[in-house]
Amino acid sequence: MDHKPPSTYILREMVDVDIPEPISWFPQTLGWKIVAVVFVAILLVVIAKLVMHWWKNRYRGEALQAIQQVNVLEPEAEYQIFLVMKAVLRYRDKEAAALYGVDFLTTLDRMNPSNPVWVPNDRCHVDEHLGMQWMESIVNPKSALTHEQKQTLVSELKQWILHHDSGDAHVTC
Repeated sequence: MDHKPPSTYILREMVDVDIPEPISWFPQTLGWKIVAVVFVAILLVVIAKLVMHWWKNRYRGEALQAIQQVNVLEPEAEYQIFLVMKAVLRYRDKEAAALYGVDFLTTLDRMNPSNPVWVPNDRCHVDEHLGMQWMESIVNPKSALTHEQKQTLVSELKQWILHHDSGDAHVTC
């Protein structure tokens, strides 16, 4: 930008001040460029890991939503819950598609080794027979679960969905 001196008589002899060069936002030294590249690389790695973690665990939110939509007052609620849990197991382990009964419940426990729910043990905070009653109620309408048992079942399965071992870090909500 070229400045011209003012044209008025009084200011004609005045010399204009030189305008300094604008300061660059881009760092001029090599050290700051290296720091910026390392920072951007670390940021990209962290973002990639967060996205991969979300992508691997998105089924948890879908499963929780599906279980939430099951009306425990309906007679086929046990079967609907079973279908949701079967889909979750099938998503995590393709070989679990054919499981039922004790094998199904054992697989649920195997994927939650820190807090087994369905196999009788000292840390079991659920009635140890609830899992077997659930499996029986799916094939035998006469042995249907009570409303309280269904609510307990749904509550425990929600906890299982949130905290089961999926091969990476556990999700806490």
